[in-house]
Amino acid sequence: MNSDIHTLAGAYALDAVDEVERAGFERHLTACDTCRLEVAELRETAARLADDTPDDTALPAGLRERTLGQAARTPQERLTTAESRRTASTPRWRQWVAAASIAAVAATGASVVTWAVVDDRDRQEQPGDDRIRQIAEVVAAGDARVHQEAVDGGGSATVVSSAQRDQAVAVLRELPDPGVGRAYQLWLIPSAGAPRAVGLLPAGGTATTTLVGPLTDVAAFGVSNEPASGSPAPTDVVVLVALR
Repeated sequence: MNSDIHTLAGAYALDAVDEVERAGFERHLTACDTCRLEVAELRETAARLADDTPDDTALPAGLRERTLGQAARTPQERLTTAESRRTASTPRWRQWVAAASIAAVAATGASVVTWAVVDDRDRQEQPGDDRIRQIAEVVAAGDARVHQEAVDGGGSATVVSSAQRDQAVAVLRELPDPGVGRAYQLWLIPSAGAPRAVGLLPAGGTATTTLVGPLTDVAAFGVSNEPASGSPAPTDVVVLVALR
């Protein structure tokens, strides 16, 4: 159980807690008005985004094939047999921490609660106040759109994009273990041209929330499984999320 049970409000609202944490936090909710309100606001915000910005986008025809074709033409780091071997097991859900922030929406004067979710293995690298503010501004943008896809092998990729902010917030959850000496690499994929690397999870990392951009001419967000040092182009693509 988390030593500061109040910090579980966001993770609970996102259904990102284990059964022990869930039981303990639900007992805590019966006596904590603040956490009950925070959970309600988080869920309301998630529902608003899902209802108000339906995702009817689809990947442009041939985008996946073109992305993989680009990779085939790009020299890649040579892998050893050990590096290329994947583990089939999925690690136990890691405890997540939710950092909640309040963003004022100037056009309406309303307060919107948003969150950043960070795997506990990355706690030393949590975004500071400015990064959380930027994430909040993207999620609260009037043109925010939610896009979600299942990841090959398990887990999910959710992207909230805003053309006004020219940025997107990507949330990866419960990805399979990438394998020994492997890591997940993040990409912005244009309508034409080569994919652009925008991040690399620590070796073995299976979850993250990150801010990516700019989005000019970007057709999709992608995640690939690569050597831990990263690759110049995606090779083993596990998910593509259409943004247009």
